[in-house]
Amino acid sequence: MLVSARVTHPIVGRTRTRLMLRRRGRRAPRPAFAIAVAAGGLAVGAMLEYFLDPNAGRRRRHRARDRARSRLRRGERRALVRARRAESHAVGIARRTINARRWAEEPLDDVTLAHRPRRV
Repeated sequence: MLVSARVTHPIVGRTRTRLMLRRRGRRAPRPAFAIAVAAGGLAVGAMLEYFLDPNAGRRRRHRARDRARSRLRRGERRALVRARRAESHAVGIARRTINARRWAEEPLDDVTLAHRPRRV
């Protein structure tokens, strides 16, 4: 067992635990994952305390519900406006293409030009 110069506790303790867990077919828990789970648990607890508060919880729940519904309504309206705008743009491009093809004038030949009356 290795001992560091400053502290008298073993350095290899965590490594030995990881090796034993690997031999049994399990992985050692990662500290970052454990921290993330703990932070998530704290956040969920804080939210529950905020929304289930006996004095102001009902008002907070209703306000959160109203805000969520309003965002959904606004998002739906925005999506409809964008869809309408895209449809109008596509129709405009199609009509422009059709009209450009219909009104494209072919160059007139010499015989047609000779028979056309002149304007003075």
